[in-house]
Amino acid sequence: MSIQDSDPPAEAKPKRESDRPSGLTAAKVESLDQRRSPATRIEELEQQVTRLTKINDALMKRVERSIDYHGNSFSLFQTAILLENQVRDRTEELNNALSNLEQSNAALTNANEEAETARTRLTDAIDSLSEGFTLFDADDRLVQSNSKFRAFYPDVEHEIVPGMTFEAFLRSILEHDALAIPKSEHETWIEQRLHQHRNPSDTVLLSLTNGRWIQVSERPTKNGTVGIYTDVTEIKKVESQRRERELEEKSIQLTATLDNLAQGVSVFDHHHQLAYWNKHFAWLTGLSPSMVREGMRFDQILGSPEVKRAFPDTDMVTDLINWLRYEGGAQPFRAEYHRRDGVVIEVRRNAIPDGGFVSTYTDVTEQRRTAKVLEEAKETLEVRVQERTAELTELNEQLTLAKAMAEEANLSKTKFLAAASHDLLQPLNAARLFVSALLDSDPSAEVNRLTERVYTALESVDGLLKALFDISKLDTGTVTPEWREFPVDILLEALASEFALLAENKGLSFRVVPSHVVIKSDMLLLRRILQNFVSNAVRYTSSGQVLLGCRRKAKSLSIEIWDTGPGIREEHQRVVFEEFQRFVHPDSDVDTGFGLGLAIAKRSARILKHPLKLNSRAGRGSMFAVEVPYGKANGLNTMELTPALHKNYGLGNATVIFIENDLDNLEAMAALLQRWSCHVIGAHDGVEASRMMADEQVTPDLIIADYHLDDDRTGIDAISEVRRHCRAPVPGIIVTADHTSAVRLEVKDAGFELLQKPVKPAELRSLMSHLLA
Repeated sequence: MSIQDSDPPAEAKPKRESDRPSGLTAAKVESLDQRRSPATRIEELEQQVTRLTKINDALMKRVERSIDYHGNSFSLFQTAILLENQVRDRTEELNNALSNLEQSNAALTNANEEAETARTRLTDAIDSLSEGFTLFDADDRLVQSNSKFRAFYPDVEHEIVPGMTFEAFLRSILEHDALAIPKSEHETWIEQRLHQHRNPSDTVLLSLTNGRWIQVSERPTKNGTVGIYTDVTEIKKVESQRRERELEEKSIQLTATLDNLAQGVSVFDHHHQLAYWNKHFAWLTGLSPSMVREGMRFDQILGSPEVKRAFPDTDMVTDLINWLRYEGGAQPFRAEYHRRDGVVIEVRRNAIPDGGFVSTYTDVTEQRRTAKVLEEAKETLEVRVQERTAELTELNEQLTLAKAMAEEANLSKTKFLAAASHDLLQPLNAARLFVSALLDSDPSAEVNRLTERVYTALESVDGLLKALFDISKLDTGTVTPEWREFPVDILLEALASEFALLAENKGLSFRVVPSHVVIKSDMLLLRRILQNFVSNAVRYTSSGQVLLGCRRKAKSLSIEIWDTGPGIREEHQRVVFEEFQRFVHPDSDVDTGFGLGLAIAKRSARILKHPLKLNSRAGRGSMFAVEVPYGKANGLNTMELTPALHKNYGLGNATVIFIENDLDNLEAMAALLQRWSCHVIGAHDGVEASRMMADEQVTPDLIIADYHLDDDRTGIDAISEVRRHCRAPVPGIIVTADHTSAVRLEVKDAGFELLQKPVKPAELRSLMSHLLA
């Protein structure tokens, strides 16, 4: 076998691809060298050379270990050839790596030279700035500054080096008194300045002890803070000069203003030395202008002999000192001083913020003379006023006496009217009862017609007397409202029952809109108001309809009655609520009444403090309303009104005891009840009624008694006397001509029903039917 065809031993075959460190070729090394920095490339090449050296040594040792000492010379020759090839390849790669290393070293040297050049240029550029420059990193340590910045602080220039913290810089310049800041404020200022530095926004102005002014503008960067320090001393000087000129101009204007004032003015600073004054100050204090100079203390001026001579009765210096020593601080001061020549000077003083004070001196001589004249006139006027007052007092006493006499006369009239009404109601009640009994006796047609006319006349007299009696009670103030809360539907339903039949007989449409609103009022007085409104609406409306309903308002309920009647002209609306006012055409066949219903409604509403409202147009109808306050549902006190009239009387064979001390009324009531098929026991008092009940051995179904009986006894006492002899409670009715609230409350407390005289037979029959049901 030839040398060329022989294969080397397996253990001697080189693995060229795997033996190359990381597969680096010259092309790959060059490509990596271009992507990496020079320092990185050099480091990699040095590592590669080290690896190649180690590989070469390993190969040599491997070859040496693989020599077969028992082999022939040919095998040794083959091994030598393979080793030579591997050494040649590794040597070539090592030479390439060394060449690349030399190139990288050259590139690194060039880069370092360029970086140094750029750093030098940047430093020169920063040093060439006309402003101071600083750059602090994220840890607030100085990275770079220029000579201009360091020149601002020559005493600490050697300490301003990279790595110095910003706080250390601040403390250093304060320790060397570079800033015009008191030592007591150093820590506070450092804290504020650090906050401004770490949160830069506005510029900071620094005053140096050498008279320079530095303006600091700081801006945050990605990794720190850049500061620009500008010398603005010249600008501050210009501003200072401008302010001085302005102050000088203002001083000139102030001086001119003060000199043109009619008052004297003096201004003392916090050292109590004169700072400003005008010529009137010197004149009013008795000094000549040449004696007053700037810087004089107040005691030198106000305590001078000239001032003392001008004001012999006054010690201005002591007054001023006392004012300045006032414990609560100098308060505004005012005093008047009299000069020797009769001039009166008003002095006012006020403290100013800097610790000084300003005083004004005003000549008030003429004002005091005028005040004296006015005082004398006032005294004269007071005498005249006293005389007039005495005359008016006497006249007022006369008027009071006259008023008292008028009130007494009015009260007497009212009492007389009430007494007369009571006395008239007794025979009137008997007459009505007799007429009612006569109507039920079915006499001849002519007698029946005359009887009906008598009954109508008695009804008119009854209505008039009751209206006059109601007005007299309302005028004398004897009516006290009984306030309670109740649903307004109770009143609406009662009025509907009362007037529905009357409206139907006239061919009117009478509609009531229900409402569940709770109101607060006196039910009886409010019902009387609404009765008058509805009665007038039905009376004066000849065709159409009458509407009764409610309208909600913010704080009250408006109960309204609308009609399609003739309406009321505007000139009559102002007096429609007065007494005896009727505005119906004289040819009309409408019963106009007495003109007292609205007067009673007005007085009742005034007692209840319920506003009344009228809205009417002639020929278009009218609307009367009363506004009632709302009540609370949880405060309801349910009560029943007098039941509405109905036709189911059911009085046959009922035993009724009637107690009355007036013989005519007793006979009339007995005749009326007998016409209703009742068994009647008439008596003058409770004892007689009890005796008669025992004699007849009957138990009454109902007891009716007049309130006022003989021997100061009352119908309540009489009914109670009879009920004591009954096995079960018997309902009772009190009949009276006394319309006072005291009687009404007494009857209510006793648990009995009340009917006012003159008694209306229909109302009596309805109440009896209800009690006997």
